[in-house]
Amino acid sequence: MTPEEYWIKYPPRPVTPAYYDQMTFGFDIEQMHTKTVNGTPNVVYKVNYYVWGDYQGEQGRVAQELMFPQEVLDQQVSFIPYDDLTQETVIGWIEDNTSYIHTQYTIANQLDVPSDDTPPLPW
Repeated sequence: MTPEEYWIKYPPRPVTPAYYDQMTFGFDIEQMHTKTVNGTPNVVYKVNYYVWGDYQGEQGRVAQELMFPQEVLDQQVSFIPYDDLTQETVIGWIEDNTSYIHTQYTIANQLDVPSDDTPPLPW
């Protein structure tokens, strides 16, 4: 079995900490890059953002990028004018076009949260 066949048959599963379901996650949009597409100015083609997570004050975040390929932009019939974009719209693009769940797992595993099965040293 080749390594590729192995990973297809046995895909890696992310480690999910016990507190994962109690975490709060969100997005911070840092920057949107624009260009003219088919005569329409200020079309967003790239979004730089952070996914953040919080568990009882322990926080982490990971920088990410969403980029729309030129062929996808060329197929769009219409665009939302840049000045009419909302944070909710852009976050919807991220949710629809990325698998950010893996980023959430990464953030959860970065937090310095003591586990119940690791008691403090007795001295």
